[in-house]
Parts: sequence; structure tokens; C-alpha cells
Amino acid sequence: MIFYFAGRGIEPPAGAGHGIEVMGPAEGSGGRLESFYEKFTIAVLIAGVAGILLYVLAPQFYIDYSYKMLFISKADVPTMRVRMNSVVGCTLLGFLGTASMMTGAFFLKAGVREGKEGSRGRSGSLVKSIIYIAVSMITAVMSNQRSSLVTVILVLVFLNYLVFFRLFLIEKKYFRLELICLLVIFVLVCLFKADIVLKIWYRLVSLPGAVSERSEQWVAAVNNMYSVWLGNGLGANGHRALGIEDAHVIADGGLIKLYCEEGIIGFSLFLYIVANAVRKGLHNIGEYYVELGLIAVTLLQSIGSNIIAFQLAAPIFWFAAGRLDSGQKAYPADAPVREGEVEP
Repeated sequence: MIFYFAGRGIEPPAGAGHGIEVMGPAEGSGGRLESFYEKFTIAVLIAGVAGILLYVLAPQFYIDYSYKMLFISKADVPTMRVRMNSVVGCTLLGFLGTASMMTGAFFLKAGVREGKEGSRGRSGSLVKSIIYIAVSMITAVMSNQRSSLVTVILVLVFLNYLVFFRLFLIEKKYFRLELICLLVIFVLVCLFKADIVLKIWYRLVSLPGAVSERSEQWVAAVNNMYSVWLGNGLGANGHRALGIEDAHVIADGGLIKLYCEEGIIGFSLFLYIVANAVRKGLHNIGEYYVELGLIAVTLLQSIGSNIIAFQLAAPIFWFAAGRLDSGQKAYPADAPVREGEVEP
């Protein structure tokens, strides 16, 4: 929740948008927000690039590390290469990759804003954003998590809709160029590495079966709650709880797990906070598309994975919720005029 209030705390400086000059972009909420998202994205990219190198080189010390951390069930190269784990595990890495796609997309709008202000950095910000999104997408796909693969597809559709058809950040001719590039890449992969395409396809088509298997587990977890209203307590339905107390049912899904642990009262409070934040964000999608996307990818992947329980995943989710709830705009120039004041 610290990150929730951190997100709420990003506000334009006094006088911004009312003819009062603010010295330095870093002093505005736009500068702080941009810095936070860029640091988060770069951190994910470092984990992703490190994961790719370890995946390709497969050093013995990394295989031993993965086995010790329970990322793999057998300490050999073929098992290690089933999914890319990097140093955090495939589940968390897949989520961070999709979340980084959204934070990387923040710089699409930043590039357009720089262009309107006459800054030479527009093309640099756009290229940087495309690189961030591309590397993040590769990271998420190589994690080979079903929920991440589905989310990557949805994020790409969402971003293209916003960029080309809703916010008109980039000319539509580049949309056709993007489609051609993706088609060429797909054809080349099919020609030279068809097993990769088949591997991803088999993971996607197995998704309904995985949901069906987990649904039985979810029903069992709900039926074994100690208290419907108060729940079992945080952590009681997680994998770590087995062997610690009398928990015999794992709720393998973040939302169901949260319900079983918090009960109706706690889960209702969670839903209220999230729904209220999303409601505010939907009034200005152009300003809050990154935060709305972050909440969407977290909740979507929390259906079948305990994403929201990860200490490295929850902060970006709560930060996004806090910023949506604050209602503040990213850049001082966008700040609305207060009632009774005259716009310069």
C-alpha cells in the first residue's frame, strides 16, 4: 500500500498550468512519473536480457541456482530451457514483461508531447518506447507462461488501438508498416524456427484446460474457508503455507487466493479501491492508459497465477491504482484551471 500512496502523491507543482513558470521538468509530476516508469522498465529489461543470455548460454551455476530456487524440477539444460526464468522465475518474469510493455508505452505519448513543444527529442522518445515494448514483449513470450502469452496479444491490440485509432499519437501509415514487419517476422520464424511457433501455439490452446483444472481447485478452496466473512488470513492459501499449518488447499489464482484469505469483507474493500480507481481513469483514457493497462494485465494474470501476491509484482499494481485515484495529470502544462481563475 506504500506504493498506492506514492502513486497518489504524484501531483503537479503549485502554479503549474496557470501561467507560473516551473523550473525543470523533474520538478513536475511528469518528470517524476517518467523517471519512475523508466527505472521500472529498465530494471525489467535488465532481468529480461540477463534471462536471455542465461537461457542461451546455460551455465552450470545458473542451472544449479534454478534448481535450488525450485524454478526447474531437474537440473539439466533441456528442463531449464522449457521456460525462461531469469533470476526471478517464469511466472513473475512473464508478468513483469507485460507490465513493462505498458510502462514502456508511456514514452509514446511523451515523444508526441515533445514534438508539440518543438523538442528534438521526439524521435528519440518514440524509438526508445518501441525498443522498451519490443524487448519487454520478448521477455514475456520467452517466459512461456500461458497467461503472459495471452496478455501480450491483448496489450499489443490495446496499444495499437490507442496509438493509431483513439489517441492518434502516430500516423496510421505506420500501422500498416508495423503489420508488414510483424508478418515478415512471423514468416521468417515459421521458416527457420517452426518449433517456436508450435510451442507457443500448444501453450495457448491448452489454456482452457488449465482454467478447467484450476476451477475445481478454486471451488475446493472456497468450500474450506475458516470464515466466509473474514477469510483464512493472508498467506493461508499460498504454496508456502503447506506444511506450516493445516492448509491443504492451494488457491492457485491470485484473485481466488485473495478472496479465500481476506473473506467477503476484505475482498470487497479490495474491489472497491480498484473499481473506484478504474472508474476515474476511464474518464481520461488518454492520460491514464498506462495505469489502466497495468491494472488490467495484473488482474488478468491473477486469474490463474498468484501474481498479486508477489512482492516484486504488487508495487507497480498499487502505484497505478494510486495514480488513477489521485486524478492528477502527468505534466504541469496539462493541469486544469481552478474554479475562479482565468486561464492565461
